[in-house]
Amino acid sequence: MKLLRAFLIIFAFTYLGNFLADWLALPFPGSIVGMLSLFAAMVVKMIPSEWVRPGSDLIMKHMALLFVPISVGLMVQGDIIREHGLTLIVSNLLSSLVVLILIGWLCERGVR
Repeated sequence: MKLLRAFLIIFAFTYLGNFLADWLALPFPGSIVGMLSLFAAMVVKMIPSEWVRPGSDLIMKHMALLFVPISVGLMVQGDIIREHGLTLIVSNLLSSLVVLILIGWLCERGVR
């Protein structure tokens, strides 16, 4: 029964987030809005973490299975990745470097 309650809470917040993201035309996925809403509800003690823990523990236990679809998708798109792989790697490295430099600069300004 506790597992059912946990999944009902998780799914309710996921659907709430999807609804809010569509209704407010937010530029990010509704599932993120839902999980942030669930996090906020747990922080303000509106929902005890013990209610959600059985479902989240089960999901985390089987997290590796959730990566199978993306892995298959990468294999299916292998020719595109081979064709544009260098561009993807360079753009990821450069953008990561820019973010690191920017965050370091902002932290330095905030510390002083």
